[in-house]
Amino acid sequence: MKKIIYLLLFVLIFTTGINAQVTIGSQEAPTQGAALELKSDTLGFLPTRVKLVSLSLPDPLPAHEEGMVVYNTTVNSTANLQAGLYYNTGNSWVLLSSANEPWYVIGGASQATANTQNIYQSGKVGVGSSYGSGTITSTLEVDGASTNKTSFNAGTGANVAVDFTQSNLARSASTSATPTFNCNGVKDGGAYTLAWQQGAAGSANINVAGMTAKIFNNQAKTATQDAVYTIVCINTTAYIYVTIF
Repeated sequence: MKKIIYLLLFVLIFTTGINAQVTIGSQEAPTQGAALELKSDTLGFLPTRVKLVSLSLPDPLPAHEEGMVVYNTTVNSTANLQAGLYYNTGNSWVLLSSANEPWYVIGGASQATANTQNIYQSGKVGVGSSYGSGTITSTLEVDGASTNKTSFNAGTGANVAVDFTQSNLARSASTSATPTFNCNGVKDGGAYTLAWQQGAAGSANINVAGMTAKIFNNQAKTATQDAVYTIVCINTTAYIYVTIF
């Protein structure tokens, strides 16, 4: 009989301990609403340190668990991973930042979390060390050279597709005497340059998607000359000036 009583007391105490609030590091009662509270003036809380492999995969954990917090030690820019505290949303890992992210994902008000996202902010942006002081007047200002990484190679056919979403500069070595350059990816307020480099003698036709093209000085060139088309888009008109070199 005594064994049964002792067993019942043990179960009662153990069950009460599981459901109770707990303070570690002090005899004081935990803050109201806290299931677990750590107290110390000289010690910190050290979370588990793991090596995450991807923001979308739970590894090295067996599965995603919403609310899980870990300290990641993997640094991998390709996988958008850096050292720091991450929490789990139930299907991905998100870095806990010490500051509010000023960039938002285009199309809404969600803070950007990866360098592969299309982003925006409402303020003006200055690029260059001089903006540590002074003012800025334009939506985007660059203190220094601003260049395209490369020009877009549109190819050599008679009907040439020129994709200005790839670069504001494009080139073609069309061997047709009357090539047609079909320009797309332009917008109101944009300025673009197309070079017909040697290839053949003749003059070209220019079509600009979504715009009425007005071309000036569209003279013929020789097979050894280059024709450079400067395209300025204002409202729904593309103004094109031709220079022969």
